[in-house]
Amino acid sequence: VVEGVCDGPWSKGAAVRDGLSRASGDKVIVADADVWVDPTDALEADTAWAVPHLKVHRLSDESTVRMIDGEPWRGLPLDNSNTRDCKPYNGQPAGGVVVLDRSVLEVCLPDPRFVGWGHEDVAWDAALTSLYGHPWRGNADLVHLWHPSQPRQGRGSGTPQSKALMRRYLNAARRPDLIRGILMEVS
Repeated sequence: VVEGVCDGPWSKGAAVRDGLSRASGDKVIVADADVWVDPTDALEADTAWAVPHLKVHRLSDESTVRMIDGEPWRGLPLDNSNTRDCKPYNGQPAGGVVVLDRSVLEVCLPDPRFVGWGHEDVAWDAALTSLYGHPWRGNADLVHLWHPSQPRQGRGSGTPQSKALMRRYLNAARRPDLIRGILMEVS
């Protein structure tokens, strides 16, 4: 297990780059620190990239403490601070937990220009799908542990800069040459 870190404001792309520089093995699991899912089926999938989960279950603060203390998460109350979070929902393919061939990750790292919360997983999904096709997708449940929300523009938006960068990825989607060009800006 290698923990990726970044200097300065949070950047998933910077943290993944740091972790990859110290990781070994032909398969790499990129996992957000606030989630849990069994990646076994995704590790066994014969594909460039795989996502072990389908549904995201956001636990409440009390349920998170109970799970960390050893209680099984199924049946614990979910976060009801927002109606969307109250029920399980389909997770972002390149968010939460992603299993990749090391060679894929070395070519298609998450973009470190996404700083703070928002849009990095959507952009990374567009890049991975454009270059390697759709992922193998499992149907495991991903458990999202409660934590205070990160500051952001709104419920679904990060910074204006991150939103603009995400739009560039989405506009380039399904055009590998354009995606490679965007990725080369930060390699």
